[in-house]
Amino acid sequence: METPALASASSVTKPDYRLTALILGLLLVALFSHLNRIPLRAEEPRRALVAQEMKLSGNYIAPTINSVYYYNKPPLYNWLLLALYRLLGSSAEWVVRLPSVLSVLLVGWLHYGVMRRHTDEKTALLSALFYMCSADILFYFSLLGEIDLFYTLLVYVQVIAMFHYYQSGSYGRMFVVSYIFTALGVLTKGLPSLLFQAFTGLALLAAGKKWRLLFSWQHVLGMAVFLLLTGGYFYLYSLQNNVSLYFAKLLSESTERTVMEKGWGKQVAFFFGFPVILFKLLSPFIILLPFTLHRNMWQAIKTQPALRFSGLFIAANIWVYWLSPGTKDRYLYMFLPFFFTLLAYAWVHIGSLMPKTERMVHYLTGAVAGLVALASAATVVLPQTQQVPYILLKALVFTLLFVAVWVVWRQKKYNNMLLLALCTVLLRMEFNATIIPLQIPVFTADAALPQLNKILEITNRQPIYLAGHAQNLHVKTFAIGGKPLVETNIMQPPPLLFRISYYLTRATGHIVQYNPTPEPGKFYIADAHFAAELQLPVLYSFTEPRTQITYALCRIEPK
Repeated sequence: METPALASASSVTKPDYRLTALILGLLLVALFSHLNRIPLRAEEPRRALVAQEMKLSGNYIAPTINSVYYYNKPPLYNWLLLALYRLLGSSAEWVVRLPSVLSVLLVGWLHYGVMRRHTDEKTALLSALFYMCSADILFYFSLLGEIDLFYTLLVYVQVIAMFHYYQSGSYGRMFVVSYIFTALGVLTKGLPSLLFQAFTGLALLAAGKKWRLLFSWQHVLGMAVFLLLTGGYFYLYSLQNNVSLYFAKLLSESTERTVMEKGWGKQVAFFFGFPVILFKLLSPFIILLPFTLHRNMWQAIKTQPALRFSGLFIAANIWVYWLSPGTKDRYLYMFLPFFFTLLAYAWVHIGSLMPKTERMVHYLTGAVAGLVALASAATVVLPQTQQVPYILLKALVFTLLFVAVWVVWRQKKYNNMLLLALCTVLLRMEFNATIIPLQIPVFTADAALPQLNKILEITNRQPIYLAGHAQNLHVKTFAIGGKPLVETNIMQPPPLLFRISYYLTRATGHIVQYNPTPEPGKFYIADAHFAAELQLPVLYSFTEPRTQITYALCRIEPK
């Protein structure tokens, strides 16, 4: 329940649903309109390729790449991609990227629904918008078909279910639902979900002084469901392959970015640089941070369960990443809804208590609208954008749109944070219209698509195999008493960029299967050095732009 002193602190008393609907409509256009324009890059082809091979091999339990066992991640995300491949009849780029966009929208929708019950309408609406419009997600990761936004969705449901059912006293549902999503998280990304469950649960029970729930039948039931789901999968996996190798690689993946692996020098540098990472992830809404420092906000955190849980979740879990020098920005996405809850609540309820700061935020919002209007106009004369089709028209349209936002800002009738969210969405739309067209030829060249099309022409889309010397991947986890907990070697196929295998597999309908010994009558792609070593007849060769590895298409004629 809101305290009387905080209830009227915002300059706008009710959410503006018409402006919110406009922002959401434009957001949907921005997120969905350009999913198929750029070839797969970064980790995207790896995720897509594993699902492709599942579809073609019929083996849904043991993931593979080039028909060799793949150990880095469990298969749940690949199952999702496989389901989309079958449902939509395609494994094109837009299908690979669809889970990321849907995950962003689902987190926003769920967060709004939960926070609406536990805070107030305006805080819920703004915090959900802040998440969906945060710069790192909106301009970068929502354009990628990678695992992290989907994993963020799973962790969010895991911990928010814990909070929601704890508040209602439904402890059975609290443990069962949270452990179900813990299991799904483990089957997506491995061990981190166990840490979220342990640290969040302990913090929640400690704050409520309900330690007895750790030994309750509800907790035992939740753990039993978790063990049934994860144990069932790993048992099925053990029927096909050595499950200890799988565990070793998953454990290695979870510990290789910690101080135990990176060393103390990198740890110290990362420790002091970590707040900068957070500020970037919270942009542009980080400008609301001063409001969270007001004494009334601290009182609200103590008395409001949703705010208290947001603080507990952050404090109980973020130290793991703060102390891990290998932490990447995308590993922190699950913290953003809770940070944004605190920022949104502070803006809604503390704003008018800090009039000078509120005025500063107002002018910053206007400055953003004005600056992006000028930047949009400048795209007409910038040398970098001269190749963009219809650049004059695009510059005119977006300049007028940002000028319109600036005019509305001048009228002081709308919440400044809604206007800031509108600016970020319009910027993403302008990014789609002006920057992505410039990126298309660059990423097409980097993906070597013209060269792959030549290979498909030569082979007439017949099956293509991978040849070369296998690699041994040395897997080592952290040490106890000077001895690594796990240390082993895992056989890997010879180096071949995942995007090459993905595009060849998609075009031919056949797995680019690793075959150590080339056989007559089959097409092979191999490192040029291997082809020369075995004196294989070379039909075509090309140098991959990023790695500068030269590949050869070879075929031994049958006798």
